Amino acid sequence: AVNNLLVSKYLWLTTTVGFVFLSGKIAGRNMSTCFAREQPYVEVIGAGTTSVNGIYRQRDPAVIPNGFTATCKHMGWDDQKMWLQLAGGDRPWFESSNGAYIYRNLGDSMWWIDEPSGAGVYIAVSMPDKSTIPSSGWKLLQGANQPAPTVKSNA
Repeated sequence: AVNNLLVSKYLWLTTTVGFVFLSGKIAGRNMSTCFAREQPYVEVIGAGTTSVNGIYRQRDPAVIPNGFTATCKHMGWDDQKMWLQLAGGDRPWFESSNGAYIYRNLGDSMWWIDEPSGAGVYIAVSMPDKSTIPSSGWKLLQGANQPAPTVKSNA
């Protein structure tokens, strides 16, 4: 998404995912500057269930993962209601380019790594601050492959 903001009558601030552009005219001269801004991400490494390995980008808490919706439909549950109950609807979650996702489950206070299909494969106990994704200590759920992953985060 691109957002434009008039900073002054001469300068415009444009934001896109990961970048801030400052452009306009000052004293008759065209000015343009770009500042990189690192977005929150998580990296899952070394998981035996290879579909969950990769880079995950932070997502809007109001958006429900496709795999979560698919699982809810399969179980006959309302995905909106279940997402609010389990993820809160106000906490960031993370998604990889293939649709695998990571979120903190409020029902059991565990972090979950789910495959693109929505099947849960790994869980870990929340850190004391509850917002930090654990780097280790991931346990396999039924159907997951050894080894458990390592998770790196800048979030």
